[in-house]
Amino acid sequence: MMIWEKFTYVCYGVSFFVVIWYNKYVGGNLMKTALVTLGCSKNEVDSEMILGYLGSIGFELTQNLDEAECIVVNTCGFIESAKEEAISVILDMAEYKKIGNLKHLIVVGCLAKRYKQDIVREFKEVDLVIGVDEYDNLNNIFSEYFKLNKSK
Repeated sequence: MMIWEKFTYVCYGVSFFVVIWYNKYVGGNLMKTALVTLGCSKNEVDSEMILGYLGSIGFELTQNLDEAECIVVNTCGFIESAKEEAISVILDMAEYKKIGNLKHLIVVGCLAKRYKQDIVREFKEVDLVIGVDEYDNLNNIFSEYFKLNKSK
């Protein structure tokens, strides 16, 4: 059974576009996941698509970052202020590995495409980086990542 709810709220000066659904995660466990969307309205559409992929492998979305086991940050990276905001939010979300339940920090979007190697090198807390050019393969990327990191 899937239940869809859409809402927006602001935290850290960032708009969070969240779709909540309930589905079974591979192995029968539900993983609580939060999605942070930065940038333009295209990113909101991309976030809906990403949530669809995550739903297909089964996650429970939450707006409570403290309880999230997985946080996906959908970034913008075209102008300097957007890059700075994305880096700031990534660092803020990385703190949940220390103070919350966060096990998986995933960065997607334009910044992830343009600066993938830099993100991998500079942000050790980031577990997976997916650029917009990889969206056609999202289902395989997420499925493979979570299959390999199931015990994390």
